[in-house]
Amino acid sequence: MLYTVKDDIRLCRELKISIRQLTFIKILMRNPALSTADARKECWKLALEFQHEVGELSSEELNDLSSREIIINHNDRGTSNYDYFELNPKYVSKFSLKVMGYPRELMDAYPDFFYDAKGTRYVAKGITEAEIAEDYIKAIGNSDEEHNKVLTDIKWAIENGAIVMGIKKFVGAKYWLSVRALKTTVSIKGSTNATVV
Repeated sequence: MLYTVKDDIRLCRELKISIRQLTFIKILMRNPALSTADARKECWKLALEFQHEVGELSSEELNDLSSREIIINHNDRGTSNYDYFELNPKYVSKFSLKVMGYPRELMDAYPDFFYDAKGTRYVAKGITEAEIAEDYIKAIGNSDEEHNKVLTDIKWAIENGAIVMGIKKFVGAKYWLSVRALKTTVSIKGSTNATVV
């Protein structure tokens, strides 16, 4: 999840929770890129690490989160094993990466298919926004300016047949940087090949 300190403070104020409670809640957030079973295992592992290495929340802090139903306690009465807590699904949207912005616009701008040199068609968007969201936002430094440049690069790449991979690889390789270099090369070629009369 890509939250700034400012976002964390806002969440603490809004939900009236401590930073330690917020950290514990974030540990319980499932990674949408993993299968349900793998995401649960990852949460349980992190929860146990938090409990043993960072230190336990006070019983008041845990009871507060449970009583307000921010977390669900699956422990037997009188126990508090951290791998038996779960984030209440109705609170997931407050803590999950917002996919509405940059990643959604990226998905909308990217073509549905791309073609290889032989003309074979391939699916370009075989994943969800959630699966690329974190990588994309990190890659662009969560910057409006860089995101808008990427959208411009995609438009140019579509018009010039330069989309040669699926969106996941496009994001992972920061392929827009190659598109920018290609745009410069094409512009220079165009000007040097022109005949001046």
